[in-house]
Amino acid sequence: MNKYIVRNTLLLSTLFLVFFAGCDLYTKTTEAEIELTPDRVATLQTKIDSTLNADKVPGAAIMVRLVNGEVFQYGAGYANLETRRSMKINDRFRIGSITKTFVATVILQLVDEGRLELSQTVSQLLPDVELRMADQINVRDLLRHTSGIPNYTGDVEFLLNMFQNPDSYLSEKQLIAFAERHPRYFDPSSTDSQGDLRWGYSNTNYILLGMVIQKITGNTVEQEIHNRIIVPLGMKNTYYATSMYTPDDLVRGYMDIQTSDYAGSGIPGDGQPFYDITNLHPLYAGAAGAMVSSAPDLLEYAEAFITGKFYSNNILQERNNYVTSQFASAVGNYGLGIAKVGDEWIGHKGGISGYELSMYRKEGVATVIVLSNKSPNGRDPSGALLPDAGPALFNTVVGYLFMEPYTYAKPILD
Repeated sequence: MNKYIVRNTLLLSTLFLVFFAGCDLYTKTTEAEIELTPDRVATLQTKIDSTLNADKVPGAAIMVRLVNGEVFQYGAGYANLETRRSMKINDRFRIGSITKTFVATVILQLVDEGRLELSQTVSQLLPDVELRMADQINVRDLLRHTSGIPNYTGDVEFLLNMFQNPDSYLSEKQLIAFAERHPRYFDPSSTDSQGDLRWGYSNTNYILLGMVIQKITGNTVEQEIHNRIIVPLGMKNTYYATSMYTPDDLVRGYMDIQTSDYAGSGIPGDGQPFYDITNLHPLYAGAAGAMVSSAPDLLEYAEAFITGKFYSNNILQERNNYVTSQFASAVGNYGLGIAKVGDEWIGHKGGISGYELSMYRKEGVATVIVLSNKSPNGRDPSGALLPDAGPALFNTVVGYLFMEPYTYAKPILD
């Protein structure tokens, strides 16, 4: 088992908090507004159902708000395979890395309030944290993933501990220590041979940002997100999870441990095509991915967040200064806690074991929320790797409604 896991450490890390599986949106929208006629709605629902069936995904909750105010919403498939409960549009999902947008929003508000500076270093803010080059890594580096800090979710021992002890969790310092066992991706804010900033997605960056929030405010990340974002927007189905509590309307999350590359590794659920991994302690993710929300809540949040309603125009401009990653065709470009993919779709992708999600908005076109309950997704009968559920469904919606088909680059971890 250890030999297998060592060989597939990066692949296994996608079982938990995944990299952005980005895309190339290559055909520009030709219609400023699209009408949601009954025929178009019926056709889109059929296409969504077909995608679920083809990609072996139990269910999804999808919402689209067009620029003209029309809203499409669809709860497709199943929220629970054991009880065969149908998906409802208000059902709650673990939202994985979309949590990062909430954490980044709080950080940027603190900067706007003059309580924090983007140039402040980890050593200045968190002097008791053991981290290489802490005196050279600043808040901006953490927000945009230019710190070079390794990803703790890629550590073999961490992964084994998580899957074998799903109802326990580790402290922030323990998570950082797992990252510190590995070589740095690169030096902070360093550039490549073309002069572009080096970029490396790491959940460890946002664990540190969560600690910064607690240090500056004296409150928990949960409290700050609740008071600054959830309450003002009236997000009744959204919370920062800190315990194993699972509400009745939490969609069950599933993994394929039968046909995926990690089949035979001996991890719990080995051999099962739909292993229920819902009961995983959220503090394994913490500020990098612990939140729970619903499609309607995220629709309202996405429009407020992406348009910059939480802070000043100066901060908005700072946030939208995107770094082109070395994986730009696969993960998009990245700002301060926000991504831009293809033809100006702005937002963030999310992933955590059992769930794949997409939250994007295109100015003058629409806001699209896609929440699904299967990750990672295994292979089809021919042995071909099935696409991630969230991006595949986002592709279906955007490709049909806005005539913007997109394709994913060859998977980074192939």
